[in-house]
Amino acid sequence: MHLYFQRNLLDVNESASLRILAGRLGLKLSFKDSAPNWIKWAPAVEDSFMLNTDGLVQENGNRFGGIIRDSLGNISLAYAGSSHKPSVLYQELLVIAKGLQFAKEIGVSKLEINSDSSKAISIIRGPGQSPW
Repeated sequence: MHLYFQRNLLDVNESASLRILAGRLGLKLSFKDSAPNWIKWAPAVEDSFMLNTDGLVQENGNRFGGIIRDSLGNISLAYAGSSHKPSVLYQELLVIAKGLQFAKEIGVSKLEINSDSSKAISIIRGPGQSPW
């Protein structure tokens, strides 16, 4: 099987998880340079705030971070942290929960949440089921 992967995965798109998997399997893969996917930040509607979040799981640690900005793009609060749970979905939900807590603490009442995790947003909107 090792030889099969080595021969058939000669030129693949790069991702952190694929690099980790290839390393664990002892595969030497040639990764394609992926074109950047430019994303422009969109501000919150007037008189409200935007919470942008992200979470990640890597071999060297699990991290999350978020930023709360007003409708003009001014930063009201930024935060980052880590947890021991090796689940991207857990990190995504945790960073949103922390953001909601911080928004409440600084008196934000109108908040839009922006996350790249459709599963996390689906769970928050309900009636979704958490995988744990």
